[in-house]
Amino acid sequence: MGLAAVFLVLFAAFLSMPLLALGSECLLALLPIHRRGGGDDGARPRLAVIVPAHDEERAIDGTVRSVSEQLQPQDRLVVVADNCTDRTAERAREAGAVVWERRDEKHRGKGYAIRFALERLREDPAEVVINIDADCIPAPGCIDRVARLAARYGRPVQAAYVMSPESVADDCAAPLPAVSAFAVLTKNYIRPRGLQRLGLPCLLAGSGMAFPWHILEEVPHPGDHIVEDMRFTTDLAIAGRSPLPCVEAAVYSPLPTHTSAFLSQRTRWEHGHLSTICSEAPRLALSLLRSPRLETLAVLIELAVPPLAFLMPVVVAAGVVVAVASWAIGIWLPAVMILGAALWASVGLAAAWRRFGRQALPAAGLLAIPRYIAAKVPVYGRFFTSRQRDWVRTARDVPAGKPQIGG
Repeated sequence: MGLAAVFLVLFAAFLSMPLLALGSECLLALLPIHRRGGGDDGARPRLAVIVPAHDEERAIDGTVRSVSEQLQPQDRLVVVADNCTDRTAERAREAGAVVWERRDEKHRGKGYAIRFALERLREDPAEVVINIDADCIPAPGCIDRVARLAARYGRPVQAAYVMSPESVADDCAAPLPAVSAFAVLTKNYIRPRGLQRLGLPCLLAGSGMAFPWHILEEVPHPGDHIVEDMRFTTDLAIAGRSPLPCVEAAVYSPLPTHTSAFLSQRTRWEHGHLSTICSEAPRLALSLLRSPRLETLAVLIELAVPPLAFLMPVVVAAGVVVAVASWAIGIWLPAVMILGAALWASVGLAAAWRRFGRQALPAAGLLAIPRYIAAKVPVYGRFFTSRQRDWVRTARDVPAGKPQIGG
């Protein structure tokens, strides 16, 4: 086998890895859930729930009330009103939360707000700290479940973070948020469910996260990152503290209701994800060389799966190039590898959609997938020309809903 053939096989293997991981996680998610035992008895750890909020006056009272219903007298609920220009702080106080107001126009965003709260909590730390976004509603029992598991295992715990396109404004094409809702469901519920079945760690999702206090002291929160949850996952994995998925607990949030907000949110998420792959995958790989751990490898593979709307056209384009190159040098193994991995991922996604995704994305909405990918092409183009590096609040007009998850 010549040098060109070896290079082509290695390239096909590199491209196949995220496809095989995606398909495997989706198929494993079809199995009965592996519920972690323990932690349900005895006294619950003392909690501090942090809710970072920037101009969230329409949603904050509902979030505060839903969280308060799950707290005990020794727990604290803190809303960080971060550079707010509306009545967020006032509404949160009226709903019963402790409010800490923060003003720093040069350092804006959820990560800074969380780090600000953590610094203040050092005066009287809780045993477990939970982060809930200001537009999220925790499902019944969610806070108790993730808090107890975090205390029992001494690891961060991530609940399922599910979004719903229940309310769509007139200027937003309804099928596109539905496709996005399924993509988010795949990333935040289906794939973590498969990982939970294997007992492997997951990525942090930004809301519904529980941290034992000693871990927050050991691994500082990266407040200055555009997707601080992914960066924090990497830091935790390198420290041997990878997050555990807990998909039987959930937090719910609405998708943006306007086209501009929808694209703004996806731009921030996906530019941040792709940037994190570029910056953090080498760190994880180096950590693996220094201290081989199955859980670090699992986080590396999970992080390396890019957003679906990016992965699909890249696989098609690369598959065509590999097929032509395979024909030219007379070796078909690389093309077969990519084709097989793509079929595996497609089967996994189709089975997961049939089991879990039909409420979020009805069958008729599948026809919108090419339109959804086409709408994302400019987003990915800007990643290479004018990458978004700053946090931008996502505008929403409705409170969080509770989508149904099949199975």
